Amino acid sequence: MHLVAAELLKLRTTRLWWALTVSLVALTLLGGILTVVFSGDVPGFELSSEFAQRNLFGAGGNSRLFALVLGIIAMAGEYRQGTITPTFLAHPRRSEVVLAKGLAYGCAGLALGVVTSVVAAGVAYGGLALRGVDVVLPTGEILSLLGGSTGAAALFGVIGVGVGALVPNQIVAVVAALVEQLVVEPLLFNFFPEQGRFLMGGAASILSGAPGPGATLSWWVATVVLAGWCAALLLGGVAITERKDVT
Repeated sequence: MHLVAAELLKLRTTRLWWALTVSLVALTLLGGILTVVFSGDVPGFELSSEFAQRNLFGAGGNSRLFALVLGIIAMAGEYRQGTITPTFLAHPRRSEVVLAKGLAYGCAGLALGVVTSVVAAGVAYGGLALRGVDVVLPTGEILSLLGGSTGAAALFGVIGVGVGALVPNQIVAVVAALVEQLVVEPLLFNFFPEQGRFLMGGAASILSGAPGPGATLSWWVATVVLAGWCAALLLGGVAITERKDVT
């Protein structure tokens, strides 16, 4: 556990963690406030509708992308900064280093998810109260949305470490991951929802309450699918790291 503790210490003493956290909170606040202010201007998007409230409570879903980038930088950044060699000299069991990073940045993703879920819930309840609109979503569904967003962020933190181990070039890994999540997967999810729901972004969207049309996975199945991607990428990263020449 000392490796995990060391990673967490490194994380909370760097500017990147705080910059990403502040940016994510600001983005969540902005998204929620804009939804409250401009709802009703778009037909079918009145605050009294379940669709609008689902988007409002699920505003923290972006936390998974921040967790993904954070995990990639944590692993690939070691190669970019040249600290990977002394890291492995200090602890030669490379698999343990990668797994420790995965656990540490899974915790970091969980923290990001919790913070943004709290902010999203606060904006949602406060905004609906100010507009005089009743909450129509059942409490259980709200908790499911908030918990799904939080869990997805935790798993994406681990996924980021796996991607960073598989593609040690930090810039390439970050750009490729964001393009895959923001462009490739949404296109596949829109045109092939039955297949797209089994992709990382598809399963995460279902967990955070924003599935595309035709996506029909239960909350638990979506969790298993995302956890499977998480395990596959992290173990793939471990295998690559074990065989990679880092000198």
